[in-house]
Amino acid sequence: MAEQFDLEKEISEIQDPKALRVIAYLLKRIQVLEEKIARLEKDSSTSSKPPSSDITKPADQQRRPGERKIGAQPHHRAKNRVMFSPEELDDSKVLDVKECPDCGSKLTIKADADVLIQQSVELPEKPIQIIEYQRPGCWCAECKKLHYAQLPSGMIEGQLCGPRLQSLIAYLKGGMGASYTELSRFCSDVLGFKASRGMLCDIIRRVTQALEKPCQELEAQISKENVLNIDESGWYDSGGQYWIWLFCTSLIAFFSIQSSRGCKVLREIRLFTKIGG
Repeated sequence: MAEQFDLEKEISEIQDPKALRVIAYLLKRIQVLEEKIARLEKDSSTSSKPPSSDITKPADQQRRPGERKIGAQPHHRAKNRVMFSPEELDDSKVLDVKECPDCGSKLTIKADADVLIQQSVELPEKPIQIIEYQRPGCWCAECKKLHYAQLPSGMIEGQLCGPRLQSLIAYLKGGMGASYTELSRFCSDVLGFKASRGMLCDIIRRVTQALEKPCQELEAQISKENVLNIDESGWYDSGGQYWIWLFCTSLIAFFSIQSSRGCKVLREIRLFTKIGG
């Protein structure tokens, strides 16, 4: 049996100061590297970290080189894109050939020949409409009052952006995580109009207020469900630690950002008694 190595004893017998400094440096370096390796090896299976934080799959779950070729696999059932229905089309155009490309003779459509169909999805050349509504003052001689026509449905006095455009901006901010700077650039570079940070903040505030009631209705509904799938993941905002909770059924997906990952969140959403707490 090999004799056990005593590192401290071996180092104590070294008299050379230079050698001792080199050894001290190397030991410190080894400690730093060991800590780094420990952090890299930590994943959801060895700690409380969520699976979404894993950098890579464990070694036994990783695909080995050459195991499968890139692309569709043999005997794989193809999944072709489903074509748009006639009701979904904005326009339909018939493209026929008037003259034979070979001899120049006049052509007629052959009724029993196949019709080749190509569908296309494209952005319009100008993705927004800029409309000016002029409302002249109309005087009533009987009432002695000045009247103005109502704005079209959905438009609000003093707001530049219509409801659909405001919804798109809110989706890019909340759903896609775009910053106000990115939103301003999108409006300028893609949509073709300038939107200040103040305008964008007002839009997000208005959409948030409009969604407040539907969110409250969803929150009230999930507390009545008999079966819920619940999960939480870390959420960082401006250096602060939060958790985004998910409560879902086959029809509902309700998200709630909370400062806690504890059971008090379930109490606030009135779910604690349902899970036996």
